[in-house]
Amino acid sequence: HGLPIVYDIEDMVCIGKKKKICPYFTLRNLVNHAGIIFCPYNYLIDPRIRSSMNVNLNNSIVIMDEAHNIEDICRDVGSLLLKQLDLEDAMKECRDNIKKGRNPKEYTIIEDFLQSLYSWLDSLGPTIQYSDMNEAKTTMTGEDVVNRLHLSDVTKEKFGLFMESLSNIDTLKAEQPDLNYGVSGKINQLSGDIVVVLNYLYEANNMRKYKAYLNREVGSNDLKEQEKSEWFTKPSRGRGQSDKERVWKYSLHLLCLSPDIVFSELLRAR
Repeated sequence: HGLPIVYDIEDMVCIGKKKKICPYFTLRNLVNHAGIIFCPYNYLIDPRIRSSMNVNLNNSIVIMDEAHNIEDICRDVGSLLLKQLDLEDAMKECRDNIKKGRNPKEYTIIEDFLQSLYSWLDSLGPTIQYSDMNEAKTTMTGEDVVNRLHLSDVTKEKFGLFMESLSNIDTLKAEQPDLNYGVSGKINQLSGDIVVVLNYLYEANNMRKYKAYLNREVGSNDLKEQEKSEWFTKPSRGRGQSDKERVWKYSLHLLCLSPDIVFSELLRAR
């Protein structure tokens, strides 16, 4: 009847083999010409995925099935687990890129911001009381988190430079794909989470909708040895090891309490 053919996954795999093309990227290109698109929740809700998949919600009609799951997904997207061990890995990648001459100006700014977050977690650690299971007994409100960030020089202005540097690297990659390297690895994963959640948190109306708590784990005391290899042995948690002998690494779990923070972005749809 002149209707377009709807291909399922198996059809696209067969076509890909026959035509020697990638089914995944073929479907991504076809999305721009499709009238109806079926996708998982995260493709619409998570701004990181929306951006990477070029999903445009403006004037789109969105129909959600099993919508009772949306609230939990929104809270998860708006939350952040920030670990010193992850920051160490990302900063090491920054230094590696700087040594290789890959966007050294941008990676210097990125490393500086990540170092500020690392130092901020260090400053928080001794102020928090912990249970025997190393779980924090003290929580912080979103306002507390923002105030303490500013006291540690993790300002909105510094955050803006961080985002600008990430954007500059992506722009250079798009303009000169053969000469430049995009943000990848641990930096890409961690920075994406940081940018999304801090943008939510820095909105004045959202601060009261966040709560945070600290945890700690035993880490390596020798960063030079750690940098030689991605794999290293953590000190034992044996009974004979006192708190003074342990090297604590802190992590902050910033919890989004209200799903409307994330879901409000879908208001651009009809």
